[in-house]
Amino acid sequence: MRILKRIIRFFRPVYWPLVKVYFVFISPETQGVRIVLTYQGEILFVKNSYGLKYNFPGGGIGRYENPEQGIRREVKEELGIDLGNILYVDSIVPALEYEYRKNTISIFTAELPDKNVYINSLEVEDVQWFTLSSIPSMGHAAYQIFQIYKTKFIR
Repeated sequence: MRILKRIIRFFRPVYWPLVKVYFVFISPETQGVRIVLTYQGEILFVKNSYGLKYNFPGGGIGRYENPEQGIRREVKEELGIDLGNILYVDSIVPALEYEYRKNTISIFTAELPDKNVYINSLEVEDVQWFTLSSIPSMGHAAYQIFQIYKTKFIR
């Protein structure tokens, strides 16, 4: 699986500009989900094999899914976790210059019972827990999500 991830990372400079062109000309409206997973004050971030910065677990919603079903499926696919109680936080639509499409992202949060997570997907390259004082470099949408989370849950 590591070899396949290296291949994906190697070809990113080729396929990512093509994805952007597709989004610009087709202009699809998409729906996604992200979740802020916590454990005793630490926050879980993932680095996708197709991305350069850290993000929150999640992805696109399937055609016949609602946002809650979508985030439960994504977390199971990416991290092998069956989520218990989750809480809806908010929704955002990141600026087009960052997403290249209208992408409505539903944001959730959950406290995990332990820090035991593992990479369960070709999409995820790295998983790290961070404290509030050591938050990693993240993309624009992840930064928006983090700011909303901080405003609502961190005093």
